[in-house]
Amino acid sequence: MAAKKKKALKSKAVKNVARKSTRKPNAKSARKAAPKPKRKAVRRPVAKAARRKATPSKARTIIVLFNLRRGVKAAAYEKWAQKTDVPIAGGLKSMKNFSVYRAEGVFGSKVKPPYRYFEILDVTGVDSLVGDIGKEPRMAKVAAEFQKFADKPIFIVTEKFAG
Repeated sequence: MAAKKKKALKSKAVKNVARKSTRKPNAKSARKAAPKPKRKAVRRPVAKAARRKATPSKARTIIVLFNLRRGVKAAAYEKWAQKTDVPIAGGLKSMKNFSVYRAEGVFGSKVKPPYRYFEILDVTGVDSLVGDIGKEPRMAKVAAEFQKFADKPIFIVTEKFAG
């Protein structure tokens, strides 16, 4: 009887081995069997100049809000803006558009507007504008004259996000 049990156990073992060898390997078990080596991220140093060139400055619109100083005549400022400010500042390479506006009122109200004048500067980038102002020798004089006309001007840098 012991011989029969040994034969039965032996035949079961042979069948199990046969079954295992005919099975197809599972995709998950195949992945587990051969782990991929981990790669280390290599950071290469980049020159500061290359970093600046890689990130171009974005186009912006600068809105300047201001009133004239006491004693400054509106006609004198407006003539200067047309003859000097717009041609010189508007001619900068980074300037896409430069317009000056005079407020007439507050829409739907008789309230006096808080600012009488507005300048709208569409520029290729703020950094580009600053660089162009530094390169144009006449801009120092234009900026000094503007400060004599404008009382505490506010320069608002904007980014278009809709429309």
